[in-house]
Amino acid sequence: MEKIKLALIIEREDIELTGRVTYNDNLIIDNAQTLPELEKSLKNILWEFEGLEIETIEFEHYFT
Repeated sequence: MEKIKLALIIEREDIELTGRVTYNDNLIIDNAQTLPELEKSLKNILWEFEGLEIETIEFEHYFT
């Protein structure tokens, strides 16, 4: 199973993290309290809307 590496851009806003990922020219944005929650949520969105298998997704973190 081939891994898909995606750039995850993360911003901290008070007590919440906002993350964004681009896949197939689609910008996906979500918020969460922790980094693992944010990754899980974005993986679920990518599975739901893009059909990506959750276990194949890897994020490269970029903090702004």
